[in-house]
Amino acid sequence: MINKIFKRCLSLGLALAFLVSCASTTANNNDTPQTTAPVATSAIDRILADQIIRVGMTTEQPPFNVISKEGVAMGLDVDIARTLAQGMGVKLSIVRKPFAELLPALKSGEVDMVISGMAVTLERGREFTFVGPYLLSGKSLLTTKATLEKLAKPHDINDNQYRVVALKGSTSATFVGEKLKRSSLIEVEHYLEGIESLRNGEADGMVADMPVCIMAQLMFPEDNLVTSEPPFNLEPLGIAINKNDPQFANVLSNYFDTLEKSGMLTLMQAKWMKSAAWMKHLPNPPELKSSDL
Repeated sequence: MINKIFKRCLSLGLALAFLVSCASTTANNNDTPQTTAPVATSAIDRILADQIIRVGMTTEQPPFNVISKEGVAMGLDVDIARTLAQGMGVKLSIVRKPFAELLPALKSGEVDMVISGMAVTLERGREFTFVGPYLLSGKSLLTTKATLEKLAKPHDINDNQYRVVALKGSTSATFVGEKLKRSSLIEVEHYLEGIESLRNGEADGMVADMPVCIMAQLMFPEDNLVTSEPPFNLEPLGIAINKNDPQFANVLSNYFDTLEKSGMLTLMQAKWMKSAAWMKHLPNPPELKSSDL
């Protein structure tokens, strides 16, 4: 079942990529040329000066990013960040922040980019530039088999008798607040805390990106966790950088295109999304829940 879900997401991703590549630019009827002033200094200047690229992520979003029991950052986002840094010939510095603080850190210049399972949205696109996407995801409902059997369809969890968990400051929390507003929203700092709430009976479901929901099924097969099918929606995940920095956007896009066309990105996706081998390096969820991650 899990393989079918991923094959379906992959097909949808290929269709989305085709539509994006075929899209044409809408003509501007305004006679005055629309220009965007570049930033005074590009992120490239600082990266070259320090020989370090700073990437913001939560390190609390497996399989995208997490700290292993050995104390090392790992995940799809981490692999992408490391490969980009290596390609640029600079050192990688992972800056750990709660999800809701990542974009403010980018805007203030504390980080050069954000790679943290972040969906590309119109609202975020007004203030930031996104490179990618590196994965097509979608909002899904993770719940127990017993709860799902009570629902005629996943949207039926939109009822005041149900408690739904979502990552604080994420599009999942926004989705619950707007589309499942009758249910009680419980916002958590990281995914494993939400999964524990569901396993302990403190929540009836969790809305998250499909890979996260499937990861929970693989981690706790004895708990009869299930992921609703199909997902509520589709979302591209991208790399966020500051807007009005065309130089950095151009360089990053070229490195990303190389990562994608070389087949390396596909291998990374398979490593983290289709295999459970990496999970043996995870700390126990209660340790993550109570730690300073």
